[in-house]
This record gives sequence, structure tokens and C-alpha cells, in this order.
Amino acid sequence: MRALCIRNRKEFVIAMRKALNNLRAAKADLDCARGWGIIDICGGGLFVTMLKQTKMEEATEHLKTSMRYLQSYRRDNDSTDYVHQDYLRLGEFATSADYLLDNPITDIYVQKRINSLRRRIEEAIVSMEFLLEEAGYTEV
Repeated sequence: MRALCIRNRKEFVIAMRKALNNLRAAKADLDCARGWGIIDICGGGLFVTMLKQTKMEEATEHLKTSMRYLQSYRRDNDSTDYVHQDYLRLGEFATSADYLLDNPITDIYVQKRINSLRRRIEEAIVSMEFLLEEAGYTEV
């Protein structure tokens, strides 16, 4: 019985580390998108919007991967609920409006969404690091 608990704990820690690495990659992508967003606000045009959106799509893929690593543990462990896919989404409207309207007002709106998502990811990273530390795995 004890071996099963240790095995599950190790699997949980491995999944948490993989999810954490994907969250960090998503944050890096959003940092890049934020930089392109600033250029876009200043009149970057369609090419800059495409670069920004590409980085946002990459961040979304990293978030989805992170969710998959935690999916089996979300039911068993409520402490992973802060990394919920709906909570860490940019939104379809922001993406569509950025391409279709491509004006400073829309760019500022998208930039606010990017910054908000970055903050939520940072919070999730800190929470996951805390959970790993609590589990006795400090080398995150």
C-alpha cells in the first residue's frame, strides 16, 4: 500500500513539473506577444499583429499541454484547480477583433488581456512551485 502511495506521489510530481515547465513556456510566449503588442499599439500593422497572434497561439498550446498533464490529478487533488483552462484563456473575441479591427483601441484591449493572462499564469506558477515545495521537491 505504501509503495502505491509513493508511486502516485512521484507521478504527481512528474506531472506537476511538466505542467510547470509548460506554464513557464506559455509565460515566455506571452512576454514576447506583449512586446509585439506594444509595437502593434504604436502602429505595427497586420504583420506585427500576425507575429503577436502567433506567440499567443503558442502560449495557448503550452497551456493546453499543461492542462493535460494535470487532468488526471484535478479530480483527485483540488489543489490543482487554480490551473483551470477556462481561467487561463485569452478569448476568441480578442483574437478575432485584433485581426478584423486592427486599430489602437483593439490593440490596447488585446494588450490588457495578454497582461491579465500573464498575471494569472504567474500566480499559477507560484502556486505550483509552492505545492512542489510542500511535497518536499524543492528543485523546481
